[in-house]
Amino acid sequence: MTKNKEPKNEPEIEEPILIKDLETYQEFFSAHKLNPLEQVMAIKLLTNGYEFYAQYKIDISEKWIIQGKKYFILDFLLPNNRIVIETDGKIHDNERNYKYDRNRTNALVSMGYRVFRFDWDDVMDKNEKFDIMDFIYELELNDDFSEHRLWEKFKNKNV
Repeated sequence: MTKNKEPKNEPEIEEPILIKDLETYQEFFSAHKLNPLEQVMAIKLLTNGYEFYAQYKIDISEKWIIQGKKYFILDFLLPNNRIVIETDGKIHDNERNYKYDRNRTNALVSMGYRVFRFDWDDVMDKNEKFDIMDFIYELELNDDFSEHRLWEKFKNKNV
């Protein structure tokens, strides 16, 4: 006889707030905790004139359910271009999380999103040959490129 497992309580996700100015920025960030990398990325997006959702919940289809999750929480979504920005700290460096991130990215790409992962050095401008905001701007202009081609084009631009 098998025991019925109680479903885990899913966190309550509030209605998303489109962050487009200082007022909506303050409204969102007064109620949500972000890690330092996410905070820096949010400020960069805002100060460069981008409208975005942070910690955006997106439901997924049955075939993409990973580890029992029926939704993903995206670090950032630029809705006008369906660009997903993930800021990856050290926790993403192990093999288990790498595989999860890869499967999650595949699911999002299959849903029509363009997914880009940036690490600490990218967000904190530690990489002298790569400017994250220039890259995002280039993404908006060149939606006909696949992620890989555009990434390689841009990463190698200043070599």
